[in-house]
Amino acid sequence: MNRLAEMTCIVTGAAKGIGKSTCQRLAEEGAKVAVTDLDDKEGTAVRDAIRQSGGTAEYWHFDVTDEADVTRAFKEVADHFGQIDVVVNNAGIAGVNKPTDEISADEWREVMDVNVNGVFYCTKAAIPHMRKAGGGSIINMSSIYGIIGAPDIPPTMPRKARFAK
Repeated sequence: MNRLAEMTCIVTGAAKGIGKSTCQRLAEEGAKVAVTDLDDKEGTAVRDAIRQSGGTAEYWHFDVTDEADVTRAFKEVADHFGQIDVVVNNAGIAGVNKPTDEISADEWREVMDVNVNGVFYCTKAAIPHMRKAGGGSIINMSSIYGIIGAPDIPPTMPRKARFAK
């Protein structure tokens, strides 16, 4: 349908699952897709699949928890495709599966680094490019655990916590 013809879209956490499907759908709509992830094998496979189906895609390896790496990659995407129009902040982790009082500070920081700081760094890096392009869209993905709690995934900071008696 080409609703996104001539737009450049960056998807984080794009190697698998929702990120992969998002990349494929954006490409079907005519977008130039920047597939980004830490998993080079799966990320390049997503890029190759988009290209084989007639779409435009490139792969970038970067870590959303490293602000300098994010800034570098976003500049490379903008230089390669000419602009950045859409960012889908999809990269996220659930964290360790153990009771809250057994989670270490480092395990907690890992979740916050990916799920919170990563979104901030990508948003921050995108804004100057979107201003230059005359606008854009930033889409922040979330799991249901951002709204409800579950005893098996305590680092998601549920509104209501349920404790076993």
